Amino acid sequence: MNDQSPNQYTILFENDPVFATAPAQIVRIVLPLETAADAGSFRLGGFGFANLNFEVPEGQSTYTTTLDLTDTLGVIVRVTAGLDVVAQEAFWLFESLDAQTGLAPQDALAGFLPVNDSTKIGEGYVNLLLAPGSTSGSLGQLSATADIFFDDNEAIVTNTWVNAVDGILPASQIDSLTVGEADSLWVYTTASDSGSGLAAYDVYYALSGEPLQLLARGLADGSPIPLTDYLSDTTYCFTSQAIDSAGNREAFDSTRLVCFR
Repeated sequence: MNDQSPNQYTILFENDPVFATAPAQIVRIVLPLETAADAGSFRLGGFGFANLNFEVPEGQSTYTTTLDLTDTLGVIVRVTAGLDVVAQEAFWLFESLDAQTGLAPQDALAGFLPVNDSTKIGEGYVNLLLAPGSTSGSLGQLSATADIFFDDNEAIVTNTWVNAVDGILPASQIDSLTVGEADSLWVYTTASDSGSGLAAYDVYYALSGEPLQLLARGLADGSPIPLTDYLSDTTYCFTSQAIDSAGNREAFDSTRLVCFR
């Protein structure tokens, strides 16, 4: 991933039939944010459980709703999610409520997350977006590990997911221009990246001060590019732009031109 765009994470949870004998009434998820993360970029994504999916309005860092699922799961579910800026933790809280009292169910077999089975009825997830802090000009990592609490039980710790963060911009240049046979002008270019690796580069050209236009897109092997129907009495100017495997793009500078006549 590059050092500017947020990345999507998904936290999965399950009311495991190996350990559970009744539906979970409360599930709490806590995701500590690394110091390498940009807490201001945190945004909530959708969530789901018991084969039901729910959307969160785009751009939200806090969210609260009450879902009436008495017809499907027999309970009301209160959902609270957001970011604790003091503790630097993202959190999600799913609470089962009795439809009649609005309180926690007295029935131990009433809960929003059934014991899992082959239909995946006991599985759930939450999505989030999070970007790394500034790593301009360097490589880094952004990892995530969450704690999941089922009712009053001890935390279950998820696996650690690590994303490589690439803050190094790729580079490209027009090396040389030569005239070939059949009125063609051959453009020689090179491109490189010392971060996640070069993905491709594009080459542009313009005639005698006119706007730039695309000559070739998605190049990667360094082979020369022919400009056909070359006019010997016309000035041609060329430039290039590289992109790396993390999505970083070389700054497009229309003044960085190599011209030929």
